[in-house]
Amino acid sequence: MLLVVVSYSVLGKVIDPQDVADLAVFLASARARLISGCAINVDGGRTRSI
Repeated sequence: MLLVVVSYSVLGKVIDPQDVADLAVFLASARARLISGCAINVDGGRTRSI
């Protein structure tokens, strides 16, 4: 089952909660001050065809 999930990822890895947490920390930081009104997918490239 895990191999099937990994096969959908361009990066070849399963996304874990830490990946989402890292994005949240970045978005809460001053470095992301100019980012607004966008959707950021944390999916290892799975939505690349959209």
